[in-house]
Amino acid sequence: MKFIESVYCSLQNINPDILHTKTRKREIVEARHSIIALTICYRGKKGLSYDNIADYYNYKEHSSVNYARKTVDILSDVQPSFKNRIEECKKEIEPVLLSEDRNQQIEKYFEALELFKKASDKKRVLIGMLRPLKQDFNALYFMASELGEKITLIENQINAI
Repeated sequence: MKFIESVYCSLQNINPDILHTKTRKREIVEARHSIIALTICYRGKKGLSYDNIADYYNYKEHSSVNYARKTVDILSDVQPSFKNRIEECKKEIEPVLLSEDRNQQIEKYFEALELFKKASDKKRVLIGMLRPLKQDFNALYFMASELGEKITLIENQINAI
């Protein structure tokens, strides 16, 4: 949120501290609403809820955030200059947020690769442990089959008597 706020304020020459006051000046309210609307656009990437945004701007509840978003939508439809300001901010914000997402994806990939390596190491250890067991099983099976043959020979000899 702070990043979006700083980008918007630098483009519009507004002091970011004024946004958190209770002033009702149109310029400040439009700026606050615009920043909220931009934050909502990218909130999925940051995991923000309407309540988080409301808390950041000292609003009582999330409905104020929803109202700000609707107001920006209406102003964007009515005033082309307002829409241009929003688009200009989006052009500044998107490359940074996309690069952050890409970095997170790369980090997740390497984490998954590390987990895979650990799993394959464990698999190798398990296979190493099972190989002797398999050999023992084969030996036991062979002994059992020999015993079975001996038992059938003894049974045949008993039946022959």
